This record gives sequence, structure tokens and C-alpha cells, in this order.
Amino acid sequence: MRRTPVRTFPLLLALLAVAGIALAQRDAAIAGVIDSEIPLPDGVRVGVQLFDADQRPVEEIASTVPVGGTFTVEFGEVDEDRLLPFRSGAELLPGLLNEYLVEPEGVRYVRGTLWMYVDADADGTWTRSVSGAGEPYFLAFSQLERPPGFFSLLYVDREARMTAAGVDLTLQPGWNLFTLRVGEDGVATYEIHDRIGDAALDVIDLVGR
Repeated sequence: MRRTPVRTFPLLLALLAVAGIALAQRDAAIAGVIDSEIPLPDGVRVGVQLFDADQRPVEEIASTVPVGGTFTVEFGEVDEDRLLPFRSGAELLPGLLNEYLVEPEGVRYVRGTLWMYVDADADGTWTRSVSGAGEPYFLAFSQLERPPGFFSLLYVDREARMTAAGVDLTLQPGWNLFTLRVGEDGVATYEIHDRIGDAALDVIDLVGR
């Protein structure tokens, strides 16, 4: 029987650790309703866009066609080239604003957002023009309904801890849906999820017509 040299075990363990981290990157899903006072044109899609360091949407990683005023969009893998240093207070988060700490140092992240638009060329994805205008999109307010609140989409490359006054949350490698909900007693509750089922997109207007 051929034996594996003892000196190769550290390398094997390192490779297994890296593979384990890659496999642990979790996916996420958001389901909800669309509330619009303006008629929605044909070709509407709801997607997840990634933001760059200048808070500009730069890439759509998943999208879906709403059915009967409802939608479910699932999203997962992110190119590591999109990741940015996740420093304390790097993002304005509902309820916390920028008053929170991120540990350990070296965590990288990217923020995502729900993106509702008209797929004018019917290719199934957001199309950005050379000028950056792209296809028409909706101004839509994202919120939670039961109980009411708000959410943010955060992707991190490793486990991280986010703390603030009275808040201590653990972010898992991959997607983390940060939620703030306010109960009938007025008390705010902060949590991390990988699934949300009561999102609401309150459409204000269609931009770029």
C-alpha cells in the first residue's frame, strides 16, 4: 500500500480548509410583493445588483420575472474581484447608521440591493449602456412587512462579528440579510438571515423613460 508522506499532511489540511471555506459561502433568497400606483410595463424584472466603492450598481448577479405582483429572487456566488475592505462603519445600515464595529480586521465584503427595471431588450438581465444610463429602472422603496422594518444585503468572505450598542451579530461567509424590525412596543430587533419572505417594493416612479 502506498503511503502519503507525512510532510504532505499540512498541505492537504490547508487545501481542505480552503475548500471548506469555499463550500461554506451561503446563498440567499428574498421573496415579497410589489406595490405600485403606476402601471408596470411589459418586461419588468427584479434583480440583485452589486455596488462598487462609489455606491454605484455595477453588476447584476440574479434576477426574476414578477408573477401576479409577487417575486422570489435567489442569489449566491460573487466574484472576489468585487469585494471591498469591510471596515467599521463602512456601510450605512438601518438603525445602526455607521456606528458599529466589524471584527476581525481583513474582512472583505460587497453590498447588494434589489433592483427593479424594464428588460427592454428581453435578454433576461440588466443592460448597461456605454454612457452608464442603461435600461429604464424603478425608484422603489424596499421594506419589510411582518413586523415592519428594513433590510440590507451584505456578502462577506469570512465569518465576522458586527457589534454596536446593544447589538451583537455574527455574519457567515457568503450572503447575510441584515434586518431591522420594529415591534408594536416600539422596540427595534436586529437579526441576520439567509432568507426573507415578507419584503415589499413600494414603487415610486420609473426613471429613464
